[in-house]
Amino acid sequence: MRVFSPPMTDTRHGVWRPDSATVRGANLTVAMHAGGFGTYEEFHGWSVSDRSGFWQMTVDRLGIIFDDPPRGILEGPAEDPTWL
Repeated sequence: MRVFSPPMTDTRHGVWRPDSATVRGANLTVAMHAGGFGTYEEFHGWSVSDRSGFWQMTVDRLGIIFDDPPRGILEGPAEDPTWL
């Protein structure tokens, strides 16, 4: 009896693909649409060009409450950021 299948040689399409209902309800999809983005590429582009805005949106969406509000979310270069 064979328990394991041979490794996939063509992984272009992945091992699992979510159905459309799962995609619509995914946190990433909801965040993209809340930010007004129509595609993942647009959302990703914004997240790297406006890192502070992206992380502020993330903090807001997660409902994080601070005892003392931070002066800023993210400052400095991507290689060595200063958080909150």
